[in-house]
Order: sequence, then structure tokens, then C-alpha cells
Amino acid sequence: MAILTRVMGRVINGSRRWIIIGGVSFQPSEFIKVAIVFFIAGYRSFIQRLRKKGKLQAKTPTGQRYLDAFLDVTLPGVLVLIVLLIVVLQPHMSCFLILSAVSAICFLCSGIPLSSWLRGGGILLALCVVFGSFAFLSMSTEAKKKLESNFNHVVTRLNIFSTMKAEEEEEKKADEDEMYQSEQSIIAIGSGGLTGVGFGNSRQKYMYLPEAHNDYVYSIICEELGFLGGLSVMLLFWAFAIAGLLVSWQADCLFTRVLTAGYTSLLTLQAFLNIGVAIGAIPPTGITLPFFSYGGTANFFFMISVGMILSVSRTGRKRKTVKLVV
Repeated sequence: MAILTRVMGRVINGSRRWIIIGGVSFQPSEFIKVAIVFFIAGYRSFIQRLRKKGKLQAKTPTGQRYLDAFLDVTLPGVLVLIVLLIVVLQPHMSCFLILSAVSAICFLCSGIPLSSWLRGGGILLALCVVFGSFAFLSMSTEAKKKLESNFNHVVTRLNIFSTMKAEEEEEKKADEDEMYQSEQSIIAIGSGGLTGVGFGNSRQKYMYLPEAHNDYVYSIICEELGFLGGLSVMLLFWAFAIAGLLVSWQADCLFTRVLTAGYTSLLTLQAFLNIGVAIGAIPPTGITLPFFSYGGTANFFFMISVGMILSVSRTGRKRKTVKLVV
């Protein structure tokens, strides 16, 4: 689906992220967030089952160590990087960052020995350098310029963030039009005060703050419900993170442990990135607030993620002891 998006996806706001199915816009990158966690959990569980059956054996101890490193880190790492490359070329930098972080968390929770990390990570890094250098050197000048222009929005968002933090006029790199959305977000949050202007009484959502129903819905929450309402939303996500990690800690097998850890980190990471953008703590990223922002595709797959966690919490929990993997 990621490849299909790259080939025949619709361009909206300068990014090719959407596929139109039956008149309904669909964003495959939201599906990728859920699918990549399921893939890593299933892959790690599959490798574990094969090893328990006595398979995947090399002839020498050295060969065994490199085989384990290849299967534990290099092979799944290459497959994940292929998907990440397609996503970042859409371009969809925020999704790329979330997928990278969540994938790393899934691998960290899957019990990979340190020796496999070092050997497999070294092989993976070498492959990235070789193929990345070859691809860059073989590109034409026109292709390089097109690739560079593909990420101009990243530079713009970094300039917006640096301008918001700048104290001197000469340090400001973004103009007023580029700063408008971030400034209106801060105005909305500041207008709420301690208890807010009242539920449904936001003024900024009436065409003052762009994407008030989506990327900047947290700003409207703070305006209407105040500091106490915004803090309550943050505490809800913290409670969700603790509950999800507790379920992962008590999971009865590798598959369910990686699955719940991945989906918990996905939802909480996306939530706090969205909040960070709204309050101006990090550069604008263009991601939604789970279960609060308007959006069919994202919330549909967020509900699938929570359904997976609830399924494990009901039928797949068993108290686990701590085991150090070396």
C-alpha cells in the first residue's frame, strides 16, 4: 500500500499520502503504524519458535553468532527501513519519526541479546552507508534538486520553531505567514487561563486557528477547558501509557509483549508529540491527537491498536519475572 501511494496517491498540501477508495480518502501511513508493530511482533515470535525447535543452527560458534545477529537485527531492520524510506519520500516526516521510534521500542522489548545488536547493527549500518552512497552518487543533478525540494517543508518548520524561541530580531528566520498557525495556537492556550472559556465557547476555532479540529485540537481543548482541562488530557494519556506497559510487562509470550508495548508507545508518543507542537515545545509536525482529532483513518487504526491491547489484557497476561538478556 505504501508503494501504491507512491505511484498513484493523491497529492494534498504538497504531500502524496492519500489513496482514494470508493470516493473516500485513505491514508496508508496510518495503517503502516499499526502493521509495522504487528510485523515485528510476529517476526520475533516466529524466530523464537524456530529456535526452540532446534532450527536456525550454524556449523560454527562464530557463524552462529553472525547468523543470530542477521536474523535478529539486520534482516528485519532492512525490511523496516524499506517501508520507512517509502514513507519519508511521500514526504511524511512526522510518520517517519514515529515509525522509527516505535520500531526501535519493539526491537528493544523483544529480548535481542547485546551481541546481536552490535553485530547486526554494524552490518545494517554498513549496508545503509553503501547503498545510500551509491544511490546518491548515481542520482542526476535534477533528481537531487527534486529530492531537496521535497523536504523544504522540514526546513520551514524548523525555522518556525527557532523563530518562536528567538529573542533577537536577526535570529528570526520565519515570516509572519509561516508563524501564523503556531502563534494562534499559543493565543488559544493562553486564552483558556485556569478553567477555560467554557465547553464549546472557543473563539479561535472560528477560522482563526487553522486545523483547529485536527492537528491543533489540543489548543482548543486548553482554550475551552483551561489549564485543568489540558492537564487532564495529559494525565489520561499518562494513565493509558502506564496501563499499557503493565499489560506488556505481564504478557504471557513474546508476541503479546512486543505487540502491547508497540501499540502503547505508538499512541502515547503520537499524543505527546501533538501536545508538544501545540504548546510550542517542538517544531510543527502535522500529526493528530489520538481519539480527539477529527479523522477517520487515524482513529480507525488507533481503535484497532487499543483493541489489541485490551485483547491481551483479558486473555494473555501472566506475571513475568525479570530476566537479563546478554
